Amino acid sequence: QGQDYVTALRLLETTGAAVESSLKGVASAKPSSAKITGFFDTFDRSVEADFVHTSAEAILVSAGGSTSSTSRGPPTASAGGGDAAAKAPPSLLGAERLRSLCWCLARRELLRPTLAGGLRDIVLGQLKKVLKNRAKTLLEELMTLQQVQEARLKAERE
Repeated sequence: QGQDYVTALRLLETTGAAVESSLKGVASAKPSSAKITGFFDTFDRSVEADFVHTSAEAILVSAGGSTSSTSRGPPTASAGGGDAAAKAPPSLLGAERLRSLCWCLARRELLRPTLAGGLRDIVLGQLKKVLKNRAKTLLEELMTLQQVQEARLKAERE
């Protein structure tokens, strides 16, 4: 549940650091360095897309009553516990996964741009759809009630 991203990021960072420090100046290592940069780009796009999707789903879908707590550093499945977890507010749907995704995005300095761009646009678009559907349903209910009242008034007059 998102922990794979943390593991992948650590692996990429470790490998990149090893190539940069231990193999610096070795001509045959240059293609590997370029590939690692490509892997980082792919990783960033995947994490951003998953974060936007998971966040939008968590925001727009009502969550269950489970609890979670926050943790410092990379998230783990066993974060929190004890009395603090009992007092924590209900968590969002997929909170542990979101915590891992946020950690990865923050580590790559992509959290703010992802929140400001992709997530905002997706949530606003989905919210617009939900509001349109709700307004349509309310208008239909109102029209039905109005028709029923008109029928009652007509029946009372006769």
